[in-house]
Amino acid sequence: MRLGNLILCTLAILIFAAPAGARMELGALRVATSSGTFLKIGVSPRAEGMGGAWVAIASDATAAWYNPAGMGLLANRQSTMGYVAWPADIQYVSAAVGLPGGFFGGTWGLTLGNLSTIIDETTEYEPYGTGREFLYSDTVLGITFARFLTDKLILGISGKYVREDLGSSIDLPVVQTWLVDAGTLYHIDWHNTRIGMSIQNFGPEFKPPGEYWNYSEEKYQEYEGFPPPSSFRLGMAWEAFKAWPWMLTHSFELNHPADNRETLHTGVELAYMGGVFALRGGYVFMADEMKLSAGFGTSFMMGSAMAGLDYSFTDGGDLGAIHRWGLRVDF
Repeated sequence: MRLGNLILCTLAILIFAAPAGARMELGALRVATSSGTFLKIGVSPRAEGMGGAWVAIASDATAAWYNPAGMGLLANRQSTMGYVAWPADIQYVSAAVGLPGGFFGGTWGLTLGNLSTIIDETTEYEPYGTGREFLYSDTVLGITFARFLTDKLILGISGKYVREDLGSSIDLPVVQTWLVDAGTLYHIDWHNTRIGMSIQNFGPEFKPPGEYWNYSEEKYQEYEGFPPPSSFRLGMAWEAFKAWPWMLTHSFELNHPADNRETLHTGVELAYMGGVFALRGGYVFMADEMKLSAGFGTSFMMGSAMAGLDYSFTDGGDLGAIHRWGLRVDF
């Protein structure tokens, strides 16, 4: 118990070291200062059902989206597919594959995500629409590598290619760039405690090529560039209760984004018989919207392979409900 109390106190000091009011005021000044913000959308219904407090739990193929070190925990080859019904008729589909036992004695992963929606074209002189529509889409393709450095410490890294089509069908630009994620997971022999940390979306700014016509100043200008939505995540998870066939996992996480104020995420998962059925719930403190979430999951045999189905719901407040579905298959 002494070790557990020490861990909790240490993490609490890290989270609350700065005055809460100062953090909130500073974070409010950073809102809307980055591009490629679709990269902040959580794709895993299991993770988001627990309020996104996932950096210390990530242990399946979706780990590449939260903490690439979690890929190192895969015991079998696994594929996942996800779908997010985002507000304003925006669709986000994703897929991931994890391949343990590959080159360099670690686990390799591939990820693909695509967000798309149809938008009505507007201009300064036609704010209600020109009568034309165009496809807006964001695509991210990534490769991940993770391996154990010791029997308790895992290191993971991801490289990502990001493409934003701002409306090429109506001669709007296409933005392309690259980003890097890195993360660690450390295990402690106290209630299966895990401490996770990740740095996400680190790289050059998003800047459209070419020029555009400035109607106000009547001249051509270069597009302005904006940095990616980088973030730092630090969290801890442990098994708060374990008595077969039940297990209760608790997790909390500090998320420090570059373009907003900090948020504190917490979540729980009650699993029956190792995940045959699981109930989840989570909450995000210091967030303006999307605070409360819940979900469930089930594991079953699909032929000779183990599979799982997950669902989560997030209360988006004025933005409306957000639904996520996910399927995972070991092969």
